[in-house]
Amino acid sequence: MKSYPPCPLQPGDPVWLYLRDSGGDGQDTASQEAFIFGYCEHYRLTIARVFRDVAQSGGTVAGRDEFLAMVEAARRSKKPLVEAIIYWDTKRFSRNPDDAPYYKADFRRRGYRLISLTDNIPDGLIGRPIEALLEWKAAQDLEDLRKDVKRGMQFLVGLKDNQGNYIGIFPGAPPTFFVGEQYDTGLVRNDSKPRIVQRLVPDAATWELGQRAWQMRAERASYVEIERELRLFPDNASSSSTYSHMFRNQIYIGTMQYSGRVYEDFVPALATAEQWEAVQALHYKRPKKGKTWPKDKSHPKAGRTRYLLSGLCKCIYCKSAMHGERDRRRNGWQYYRCRSKKVDSDRCPASIVPARRVEAAVTEAVCSRILTPDFVEQLVERVNSYLADDNRAQRERELVKAELVKLDKVLVNLLQMAEMTPSMTIARQIEARETERAVAERKLVQLEREAQQAEITTNPAEVVDILAGQREVLTGGEIAARQKVLKQYLERVEVGGGVARLHYKFNMYGLCLERVRGFEPLTSTLGRLRSTAELYPRTQL
Repeated sequence: MKSYPPCPLQPGDPVWLYLRDSGGDGQDTASQEAFIFGYCEHYRLTIARVFRDVAQSGGTVAGRDEFLAMVEAARRSKKPLVEAIIYWDTKRFSRNPDDAPYYKADFRRRGYRLISLTDNIPDGLIGRPIEALLEWKAAQDLEDLRKDVKRGMQFLVGLKDNQGNYIGIFPGAPPTFFVGEQYDTGLVRNDSKPRIVQRLVPDAATWELGQRAWQMRAERASYVEIERELRLFPDNASSSSTYSHMFRNQIYIGTMQYSGRVYEDFVPALATAEQWEAVQALHYKRPKKGKTWPKDKSHPKAGRTRYLLSGLCKCIYCKSAMHGERDRRRNGWQYYRCRSKKVDSDRCPASIVPARRVEAAVTEAVCSRILTPDFVEQLVERVNSYLADDNRAQRERELVKAELVKLDKVLVNLLQMAEMTPSMTIARQIEARETERAVAERKLVQLEREAQQAEITTNPAEVVDILAGQREVLTGGEIAARQKVLKQYLERVEVGGGVARLHYKFNMYGLCLERVRGFEPLTSTLGRLRSTAELYPRTQL
């Protein structure tokens, strides 16, 4: 005959039973159920309801639906529905050091008695310190268990075969384009059964699709374009998020990261190292509000547009960007529209501009006016005249030197203030002034190099060949190649009111200009020589 612990309840009292197991080796709720049912029968208690969580961790209430249902049932009624809640022990109730006292106090405030059958906790207030100690012990046991499991998984993940290669043992769901196959480690579990685990192997059915996906992404294809062609996640409403995680997972170049360790050549690589670098270059952290993308990096969406003037086209009225769009109701007719006008129709008087007409007008103007030997010669004369202006150069150098003197005085004052009353505000001011001084110093060095530069010359034959090639690309090349040519010579294109106005700049490197000496600083010099050319006669858009 079984020996049951004392019962503080009266025969016939209604009770709830709570049963839980973690789903590990040799764990189930059957043994708990048999003992608790025998306990209730022995003391003639009435079982009103049984709450049972199978294969659920006690470290959190997440996923313990039956436990949460028991809490909700108790909270719905102002009076206790039963006399007590009976459970196996503190570890079965909860292993979380915050959850356990919280939910126990909640039940007790609502009039429910809590009875643990195996903890031997005295009734009354004297049992509370013992219960708290048991809760701490349950939480500590869980932490020790996690460490043991983590150490065991690290051991399994790091297993290698006779040739010194990783076996590829992977905990969790296999990544896309891989499948898990059973692998006998040769080890045994606590119950003497063989330890069978999962190892990653390429999925023959989807492997080539995965290679194509990485190739497309490395070539700057969007997630929408990849999904449209490959249909990898047709039933996934958040496929963009799935793609984002997939293209950041190093498992696709054969590298496994687990528990703070990196395992190289863990599985066969689906993507090349070059593809990985190209794809990662597309991932930037979104700038804060009011900030722009880094100037040394292109926007993730750059280079994928079908509109020639994307990034160049501005509204002639409000100077806002004009975006290319399509009218699906008119067979995909393309046009440019002012962004401000799109947001608020009363903000700008601009109307939509047919893309084909303005692009043709800009292309013709660049080919006939800018990409010509006469234009280059005029440009060279203008630059040489600029470089020959000694008075201008001297004035600019004196202004920069005066700025350096002023910054030195400001820095001395700030340093003295910092010595007397150190503060983060002063430190930030010092840092900002030092940055300004470094910029001014670089500018002075640049101006002094310009002063040594006598003139620049061109090789006419080379210029003619280069311009002819660029005109050919501009009139018949791919969109990306044509944009590249335009952006060498155009700063922006203002459109509106039947007029397209070009603001052009000069790219001396692209024209193979020869130099006498010190050609590098010429970049900033030419940056100050921008002009505006309006298309005449007025192009009817």
